[in-house]
Amino acid sequence: MRTQHTTLCRWLTCLLFVAALAWPTCAWAQAAADTAPPEPIADAPADEPADDAAMDEPAADDAGLGEDQPVEPGDTPVEAAGEDTEQPAKPALPDDPAVQAVLESHPQTAPELIRAIQILADLNQAALAKPFAVELAAKKLALGDKATLADRFGSANLLRLSRNAELAPVLGPFIDDLFRSAEIFRRDADRLAAAAAQLTDPDEQVRSAAIMALVRARESAVAPLVSILADPKRAAAHPMASWVLARLGDVAVAPLVGVLESSDSALKTHVVRVLGHMRAQQATTALLGAMISPVGSPELRSEAAQSLGAIGGRPPTVDEALRVLEAGARRALARSRDESDVGGPSVEVWHWNAAHGQSEPIEYDPAAAALAEGVRLARDLFRYNPAQPANRRLYLIAALQAAKLRVGLDRPLPSGPGTSHNVAARYGTLVLEEILGEALAQGYLPAATAAAEILGDIGDASLLVQRGSTASPLALAAQHADRRVRFAATRAIMNFHPAGPFVGSSQVAAGIAFFAASYGGPRVLVVHPLSVDAQSIGGLAAQLGYMPDIATTGRQAFELATTSSDYEFILIHSAIKRPNADELVAQFRRESRTRALPIGIIAPVEDWQRVESYAMNVPRVFPMLQPTKPEEMKLLVDQMLAMAGSRHVSAAERKVHAAAAIEWLAELTARPQHVFDIRQYESTLLDVLFVPELSEGATVVLGNLGTPASQRRLLELADLTSQPAPARQAAAAAFARSVRRYGVLLTKPEILEQYAIYNSNAGRDPETNAVLTTVLDAIERKPDSADVRR
Repeated sequence: MRTQHTTLCRWLTCLLFVAALAWPTCAWAQAAADTAPPEPIADAPADEPADDAAMDEPAADDAGLGEDQPVEPGDTPVEAAGEDTEQPAKPALPDDPAVQAVLESHPQTAPELIRAIQILADLNQAALAKPFAVELAAKKLALGDKATLADRFGSANLLRLSRNAELAPVLGPFIDDLFRSAEIFRRDADRLAAAAAQLTDPDEQVRSAAIMALVRARESAVAPLVSILADPKRAAAHPMASWVLARLGDVAVAPLVGVLESSDSALKTHVVRVLGHMRAQQATTALLGAMISPVGSPELRSEAAQSLGAIGGRPPTVDEALRVLEAGARRALARSRDESDVGGPSVEVWHWNAAHGQSEPIEYDPAAAALAEGVRLARDLFRYNPAQPANRRLYLIAALQAAKLRVGLDRPLPSGPGTSHNVAARYGTLVLEEILGEALAQGYLPAATAAAEILGDIGDASLLVQRGSTASPLALAAQHADRRVRFAATRAIMNFHPAGPFVGSSQVAAGIAFFAASYGGPRVLVVHPLSVDAQSIGGLAAQLGYMPDIATTGRQAFELATTSSDYEFILIHSAIKRPNADELVAQFRRESRTRALPIGIIAPVEDWQRVESYAMNVPRVFPMLQPTKPEEMKLLVDQMLAMAGSRHVSAAERKVHAAAAIEWLAELTARPQHVFDIRQYESTLLDVLFVPELSEGATVVLGNLGTPASQRRLLELADLTSQPAPARQAAAAAFARSVRRYGVLLTKPEILEQYAIYNSNAGRDPETNAVLTTVLDAIERKPDSADVRR
């Protein structure tokens, strides 16, 4: 009985296969024509398109797809006569009528081949399907043919074939390409625009095919449909375009919300009506903005109220709308401070592109995506009452925060028409000072950085003194713990070229020296009472590319941490003394130059509980066991950098800051000025002379300082034959300028040493001889060739 049943199933499979090959070409079209149109949601044309059942039918039949000519017997290569070649044994064909029927059908077109492969695979005869798979993969198919195949056989069936162990090597790449090509075809802009134009075609089958193409394109169909709604000359097509947009469902909501950023009130009225018909709860806040928009038409506000009523049961009052918008904007802005979302999976937010006349997606991380929505809400709130200072501050802070996160924290804010830079700059320096102060107070550091940058572009030195004995917002920002805020404020102040002292000027000078004291590479400060253990920890850090500095007392650690700007984190053993670990951490948190640095406290087991409890109450402090292996140090470094979050400044960015600081110092020391006392930071600047990227500028600064230490350091570089010749020549020239301006500040033994070095090089290195000649000419006060020309 079982045998008879199996044989019957095999014959049925065979018959089904033959029937599949004979399926009429226009079956799907006939099915679509025979299906009654759906009830329109609003203003649909009298002869409506086919329903969803018809849309799910195949777009075309097997016939005519990829009709490659079969290989003729005469085309098969013939073995050379007399050549002893061993032919591989062919597998014995199973005595199965269904298998034999498939093999004897000689499939040729792409649909026939896929159907044959599918049946053989289902019959556990994948080996026999391999030749068909090879023939299929070799076909050159157009994008439209590939899209038809994907629709005809469905993703589930095709994926099952691509995962078959025997067929995957051949079919896997083919099916992957099939899906990619089908997606490109479905979303082709020209094709969709043509389909949208056919929505009012008198032929019902043409209209049905156009609707099917648009629905399958999902969110890509929004642009051509919105283009119809934006054109008053195509008013006859507006009802059908609106109807198809609503049929797209949830995938169309975000693109349509992006359209509400347009300035076209009539277009937004159409979109608001569509969102109401869709009962799109995701669009509620956007509809609130449209409802209270003072620049929108009365029709837009009325339609938005009706749509909100359809979604929520009743239209909200204006006061309710304002409260919702403000709460949403502040919630999104606050979320932008949460770095747990930074680097998460990207999220698309749709915005109106006026140049292209359509809504387009922009990718953000989750926090920035929420902030992009928050900017919309804050802008709608501000537009309703632009005279309200709180609304203005909320909008500008949100806009600057979003703009800075979008362009990158390590890049300046772009300016130009339509940018957030220009929008904020229009409100003037007083408003921007308010923005800077509130952003600093609320911890919106990207917005604060952006505000400082804009003030530097549009302000002047009067901003630094107009508050009398109170430090200006810029001067306060120049003392901030966040390095980027501090740098942006310092650059703004240097752009003003202040002529006199102001409150906070000494802190600005300290900041400039701090930025200049960068060696570029990453460093770590290890604070441990036992130098052997400290060196062991430093060695582990060195394996990860960090230059370790060792301190065995708290005082030594504080001095090191406040003189180098390259530390990325600090490791402190809980047993450190003078001062102890708790007090040292407190000192670091009070000092602006170290306040943002992550700190790991190494705690022995007996002190673990106390250190863990302490670390919970101090920002960016992490309890840890002493690392003894490279993998332990790697884990620790990852935790430290994660703790730093967006405040971590890369070595490349630190080099940019250092180069700018050297330029400022060169400018300040080139002329007499009584605003910034630079000489007190001389010890910090002496070592910068040997940083290759900063050496040239540093020679200028040390030459301008005119101190014994600066002249000695310039000679040290000039005398070192291991240094590049241009750097040595620059040091000798800077020494000569220093002598002309301040005289020789060297001791007699130091002068005699220069003569000894010159004599020892006699007849050896011409480049060294030229450098040493410049030095001795300066000491002897002989004019060099440049002086003669002058």
